[in-house]
Amino acid sequence: FSVSATGLFDTKNVGTNKTVTLTSSYSGDDKGNYTISDQATTTADITAKAITIAGITASDKVYDAKTNATTDVTNATGWIAGDSFSVSATGLFDTKNVGTNKTVTLTSSYSGDDKGNYTISDQATTQANITPAPLTVTAGDASKTYGETITFAGTEFTSNGLVGNETIGLVQLASAGAAATAGVANSPYAITASDASGGTFLPANYSIAYQNGALTVNKAALTVTANDDKKTFNSIPYKGGNGVVYAGFVNDETEAVLGGTLDYSGSSQGAIQAGTYNIDPLGLTSDNYAVTFNKGILTIEPPISVDPVAENKQSSNNGNDQVIGGNPAAPHTSAIGTGQGSHNIVMTSVMAGPSGSNVVISTPTFSTPVTLSSAGQTMTLTVVGATSAGPMTDVGSLPVFTSSGNSAPSLQGTFMLQQSGSAVSLTPAAPSGTAPSAPASGLAGDRSTPFTLTMDNGMTLQMTASVTTDGVLVISAPDTAGNIDVRQAILMGAQVAKQALNVELSTLSSALFMRN
Repeated sequence: FSVSATGLFDTKNVGTNKTVTLTSSYSGDDKGNYTISDQATTTADITAKAITIAGITASDKVYDAKTNATTDVTNATGWIAGDSFSVSATGLFDTKNVGTNKTVTLTSSYSGDDKGNYTISDQATTQANITPAPLTVTAGDASKTYGETITFAGTEFTSNGLVGNETIGLVQLASAGAAATAGVANSPYAITASDASGGTFLPANYSIAYQNGALTVNKAALTVTANDDKKTFNSIPYKGGNGVVYAGFVNDETEAVLGGTLDYSGSSQGAIQAGTYNIDPLGLTSDNYAVTFNKGILTIEPPISVDPVAENKQSSNNGNDQVIGGNPAAPHTSAIGTGQGSHNIVMTSVMAGPSGSNVVISTPTFSTPVTLSSAGQTMTLTVVGATSAGPMTDVGSLPVFTSSGNSAPSLQGTFMLQQSGSAVSLTPAAPSGTAPSAPASGLAGDRSTPFTLTMDNGMTLQMTASVTTDGVLVISAPDTAGNIDVRQAILMGAQVAKQALNVELSTLSSALFMRN
């Protein structure tokens, strides 16, 4: 006789002295000899199952200055499948800083109807990464004036992306435009940022992108001021200027760095009459300087009338004395005698007196009265009594130079020479693109003749007219002759060359008025 039995606990849950319902069966040859009453139950304990939880993970995160970790229990294991059992967990990174495979400490909790059936060993840790947070550092824009040097303090920047209240202390800033010599032409210059440091942030916790700023270089102020100039009325139109003064150069620079060509404009250009006029400089340019032009003043003073009273005793071949004299009541004209004791030497400042007055030109071969008149800027010499021979026609452009003693000839202007059968005239003309060449000083004429001017008040002046082989009309006057209207002297010399030397005026290349 044998017995076999199976049992079922009343529940699956942990407990002591739990009822176990038995189901028995019997076998053996003698089984039929018995009327059997089954054992219905027994008791037994169900103890808690020891399990270890595994499979909890933590997610990677971008640096946020916190240690909090996000956990995932989706793949957690350790309990019997089908039980009413669940796991939740929180995690903390070991530090807040960026790193890979960082330890995340887990704190787990469990729930479910079957939780009590287990003795649970928690999953203590897992691993995850903290990656750098994006951070943009932008250099601040700046400006300066050419010639200035910029030194960056390291605080001229902005940032975007710092976490929480973290700060940056300094950023390395640099620019090719910071140097004093950095020019305007290449502006704006990049201001580069790098090596952020200091403050409360940790550079390793950020992926830093540096953005350039712009450094604008502005032009420095430069003033160009025309020098004042002064001259005494001589009927020659003023042109050009008397130089300029610069203020504002930096970097030890000079006018050599300027572009363009210094030129002059204003009311002074072409001015003839006594008065004050503006000399306006212009024409200079610069990439690095904002050029301001300031005017100068031209003063043209009236001719100085000299009423001579002094005597100049000049020994002559015949021993006679020559006397310097003047007539204060008449317009004064420079005149000098023959040096032979037979003429008065008259020292005055205006050659021919008022416009339209008569002058007699005398040479060894002819003597003729002429008038000198002015209309606008044209000065005309007309032979008195001559029959008009047609209108005035252009002879050609005539550069006019002056010199004194051994000084080099100086260009006074370019004039249009015109003539008719009874007159010659000079009118200021625009210069050509190339400056005329100055004749050599101290020229000796190939053809030459003296001539004497006699005013209607009796005053005289002896001069010489010469024409060189190069076509230069040379008018010579004594250096004691005072202020002479150069145009009148040239016209008289041209008339003498035409009548006494048989010179075609069209062959003249230039004119030179000399004092010697």
